[in-house]
Amino acid sequence: DMLRPLLHAERYVAGYGLQTGEIHTLMYNYHPYRSFPVLLLDSVPWYLRLYIHTLTVTSKGKDNKPSYIHYQPSKDRVRPHLLEMLVQLPPNSVTEVTVQFERALLKWTEYTPDPNHGFYVG
Repeated sequence: DMLRPLLHAERYVAGYGLQTGEIHTLMYNYHPYRSFPVLLLDSVPWYLRLYIHTLTVTSKGKDNKPSYIHYQPSKDRVRPHLLEMLVQLPPNSVTEVTVQFERALLKWTEYTPDPNHGFYVG
């Protein structure tokens, strides 16, 4: 029987097409009675234009307001977005952080050698 870690996270991109999408970060707290404060540091490439007003944090189906948020927007072709937030993970729960984005238009030289492989989000 495999032991699962008390805290772990996963991330995926949802949506279809090449225009818009949504980044989902799932943070799992399997401790039966203890909540944990987690500092989430997220670096998102500049070619994904984040709609920061769509940022949501939910735990057990309810809003989970972060106690601290710092957001530094990207500069095209210079630096990525930086999103930092302090979130309290309730016991025995999954906390989901979502934010919508739009892909920027790239110059033809900025595409990866194999664009069918896709783009790395972070």
